[in-house]
Amino acid sequence: MLEISQHLGLDVPSLYSGPEQVNPLSTEMSPVRARLGRRPLLALEDFTSRRAKLINFIEPQWPDLVAIVVRPSSMVGLLAGLEKVSGGSKQSWACRHVKEHLVDLWEFLNSGRFRGEPRDVANALAGVPEMKWRTSLERGRKDPSNQQLAPSALAEHIKFRDASLLQRLLSDGPTGDNLRLLSRCCSDCKAFSAKPETLLRVLHQGFPSE
Repeated sequence: MLEISQHLGLDVPSLYSGPEQVNPLSTEMSPVRARLGRRPLLALEDFTSRRAKLINFIEPQWPDLVAIVVRPSSMVGLLAGLEKVSGGSKQSWACRHVKEHLVDLWEFLNSGRFRGEPRDVANALAGVPEMKWRTSLERGRKDPSNQQLAPSALAEHIKFRDASLLQRLLSDGPTGDNLRLLSRCCSDCKAFSAKPETLLRVLHQGFPSE
């Protein structure tokens, strides 16, 4: 190309003298700009705050909610059930968030990823709509909430970890063996196992109201 330009009487450097032009004959490489990491769509503190609100809405009502979410017949039925058990919390942010993202809840409940744990519902919905419910669920499971378990959710919480232990507690009561097994389940169960006089009362709160 240099020989052709000289034959034509052209000054090669002058062809690329513009301030924003680059001489393609130059062998120097421009430095590569370092890529900045992508900022998360939802900050951790916002995710944690949302999850706490969802837990406070879900767990106290879990005995009535569980029958609705474990085998939802349809999205219409799911919404009707939520309306029925929400009571005075219908105007809360958590209740409105659940209903606004009913499609995500429906997909989660029918995905095979729901294992009966109340907090997984909060984990799955805390990050939407900024992230997919699957991403939200995994984020929540990797960084579990240290919020104290609501007493009304204890029965299903134990059932999720050891269904046979729940049956023994209900049939035999808080025996020494049952309390030892309960204390090994998790920190919440350990706290309840230290108060056997209230354990049965708390367990019976975990059944649907009439």
